Amino acid sequence: LTTKEGQHGWTRFISSPQILSLIDDGEDICVKKIKECNIEVVKSLATAKDLSGSSAIEAAVEKIQTALCDRLPAEGLLCMFHRAEKGKIKSYEPMYQFIDAALSDPHIEQMLLQIYEAGNSFTTAWHRMVTIESMGNDNGIVFKIARVFRNIHKRKDPQGRSAYDIADAKCRNQINLATLFCGKYRLGEKLHQSRTCMVFLAERTNANSRGNGR
Repeated sequence: LTTKEGQHGWTRFISSPQILSLIDDGEDICVKKIKECNIEVVKSLATAKDLSGSSAIEAAVEKIQTALCDRLPAEGLLCMFHRAEKGKIKSYEPMYQFIDAALSDPHIEQMLLQIYEAGNSFTTAWHRMVTIESMGNDNGIVFKIARVFRNIHKRKDPQGRSAYDIADAKCRNQINLATLFCGKYRLGEKLHQSRTCMVFLAERTNANSRGNGR
């Protein structure tokens, strides 16, 4: 998979039931190899792209796609997100099976913030996620990401907008619950510390407004 042609051939191979059927148990053989390969090889198999730019993990037939996603939960999370965005699956629900494992990947924050073209503008998966109401379910995707990456809601998209500012109301509430002290206070400057306590300047907020008191 060191050439564009090689990546294209692999991606087309695992995305075509007709081609896979030319080999006895073609799908099962691919799944077995994916389970046995070291993780770096699996990453190269998953991220290969055909000449149109479609990635192998998104284009693969279901059985092979599942095997790739199971080995690479971060890639699996984003694969399900992009498939839902393109209408290839009915909802974002499949993302939930990968979110917990994906958040242990050291590269997941970078992957969430990778810029891609969506329609006539550029955005990131994270900035798109916070605008989707269903991502703001209790203990859902947005909450779990914001809880692990405590400042990711401040990150800006290519238009200069922070994720928090463009977030759906439910998603904003979940960001608050994940990042605020007691779900209400955004901690600022530390004013005092002793052996028994610490005192911080705190800004009170809620899901619908920010900075309404100190």
